[in-house]
Amino acid sequence: MATPAGNILRWSFLGFGVLYGFQHQRTLYKQEADHNAKQEWDRKEKLIQQAKVEYKKSLLPPDQRNTVISNPDDPKFDLEAYLVNLAASDAKAKA
Repeated sequence: MATPAGNILRWSFLGFGVLYGFQHQRTLYKQEADHNAKQEWDRKEKLIQQAKVEYKKSLLPPDQRNTVISNPDDPKFDLEAYLVNLAASDAKAKA
């Protein structure tokens, strides 16, 4: 059988370990919550920026809007319209 002092020391270390574990778990949960909140904030900022860009595009006159699809994988892609638009933008850049 262990001495009373040994038992006290053993139970003290056990209690300290439980308290330390509880505190450490709280810290980890707080860090995770802060990280998730920051990710959500960044996502909302990105959405706001995208909305601002789209709003500015909607304010442009129809002749300044780029309605030509430049993605060749798109089923609505028109090569002739894309090349005409490209030539027009090159002409504007040279002028």
